Amino acid sequence: MHEIQLQEADSLWDSIITHVKEEREKTPHTKRNRYSLTGEKSYHSEDNLVQLDTEWSKQLKLLCYKATEDFAKMEKKPLLSIDQVFINCWCMIMGRGAYSIQHSHPGAIYSGVFWLQVPTEMPKDQGQFVVVDPRQGARLSMYNPEGFDVAPTRSHGLVFESWLEHLVQPHFIDGERISISWNVAF
Repeated sequence: MHEIQLQEADSLWDSIITHVKEEREKTPHTKRNRYSLTGEKSYHSEDNLVQLDTEWSKQLKLLCYKATEDFAKMEKKPLLSIDQVFINCWCMIMGRGAYSIQHSHPGAIYSGVFWLQVPTEMPKDQGQFVVVDPRQGARLSMYNPEGFDVAPTRSHGLVFESWLEHLVQPHFIDGERISISWNVAF
């Protein structure tokens, strides 16, 4: 797993948030929760955010690729050029009580997440991104029953191999936790 802290991404994040909130308003409530996302105050966008004909979409594609490339180099694993890989990217808006169940990303090689917005008053023990320990025996331990927890902060991100199971814990304060996630396949 590779952690990333971006500098000066606010303009990009704001463009993505504006687009996704506009799309949310057009989406019937029955189609707002997809895949692993659960909760009355949640929204999962389409997974085409890096395929749109906008400048921010092009910047986002390059950002996702570069973050993945750094991880692949660190792990000494292969990654084809940006025009030879398929990247899909989506946004998740999680309000009070929303969460993502434990899952992985089958069919992809690498996956990642960036946090665009986090409620300022959110306690550090809520809304965490949890990476499940892949060792079977470790899951039974009373000392570390789930795995590695990451408290989300704006412009912080992770890249990991897509088989790694993870989940998002709910938060119970007002405000929206907004993240983008992506997969890379080739």
